[in-house]
Amino acid sequence: MNVSFSGFNEKSITFEANDSVKIGAPVKVSANGTVSACGQGDVFCGVATDVRGGYATVQTSGYVKIKYSADAPTLGYTTLVAGSDGSVSVDESGRTYLVTYVDTTESTVGFML
Repeated sequence: MNVSFSGFNEKSITFEANDSVKIGAPVKVSANGTVSACGQGDVFCGVATDVRGGYATVQTSGYVKIKYSADAPTLGYTTLVAGSDGSVSVDESGRTYLVTYVDTTESTVGFML
């Protein structure tokens, strides 16, 4: 890809986090001020960008690129949910995101949160 969307409108929030949260994976709010890893099909609030000492930095806005599972998302506005193993997948029960990049060889998707 010859252009970069990284940095555009990036916003992050620090939450308490349980041991299930992994860097680069979608997360959900699981208790007051706390996030946990998503299960398959969960609607996510953002992507964990750092985890340490019982806290996670969660990117809630801007461009992210992560793995997808199952069918490749389409470019444009696409509805996504958490997939398996820290990925995302296409599912009409999720939220709509602007997908700007799909790599079917690496199974990665880039989209705006």
